Amino acid sequence: LTPLAAATGKQDVREMYREFLKWRP
Repeated sequence: LTPLAAATGKQDVREMYREFLKWRP
């Protein structure tokens, strides 16, 4: 896994987590 891919993956997880929190009651 390249550093760039790892950084992109981290940001992607962060975005998904933000969406997840948005949909929580």
